[in-house]
Formats: sequence, C-alpha cells, structure tokens
Amino acid sequence: MLVTAGKTRLIGIMAGKVTDQIYRMKLGTDNTAAALGQTDLVAAVLTQTVATTYGPDPDELTVEAVFTSDGASYKEVGLFSSDGTMLFRQVVTPFAVTTDDQFIVSLVLTLS
Repeated sequence: MLVTAGKTRLIGIMAGKVTDQIYRMKLGTDNTAAALGQTDLVAAVLTQTVATTYGPDPDELTVEAVFTSDGASYKEVGLFSSDGTMLFRQVVTPFAVTTDDQFIVSLVLTLS
C-alpha cells in the first residue's frame, strides 16, 4: 500500500519540489494490516539499502534488497526514501530463513 507520506512524497517529486528516491527496504515481524497513516513498520527487524531497475514494462519498477537472516518469521515489508520517510508497506505471507543465510527480497511496483 502506498501510504499517505508516500503519496505526498511522490507528488512532491512529480512537481519538482522534492528530489528523492527509494533508498531502503525494511522487513518486520508483525502482520497488522497496512494503513494509510503508518510511518514505519510495526515491528522492523532488518534494514537494507536497495537496488532499483526499470522495466521491462515502462510502468514497472523492480526494487531488490539482499538481507542476512536473523531467524525471524518475516510478515511485513516497507520501502523508505533517503530521508527515512516510509513510502510503502505491505503485509506478506510469513516466511522464515535460516539464521545467517542471505536472501533477496524483490518487489515489482506497477503504476496503473
């Protein structure tokens, strides 16, 4: 879900008033439903910088981050701007990764 602060940031970028980008991804352990007014994950446990790529469709952006597991069961993911503003939060099907193993989280964002 594109949260309220994310919508505001996106409008600012489109208006040329804000220069920013998706910079970090966080994973958390809470499955509380996403809400427009949220400003952070409910229970963030891992944070990593992201790599972004456009396409292959012109309305898609792929955002990826490589994490090292702390053994938790991950239930929420968030995307954050370079100044720490949460742009997006999504509750996901819980998944766990063996402690100290690396894994990639890949999100494809589509405008429609």
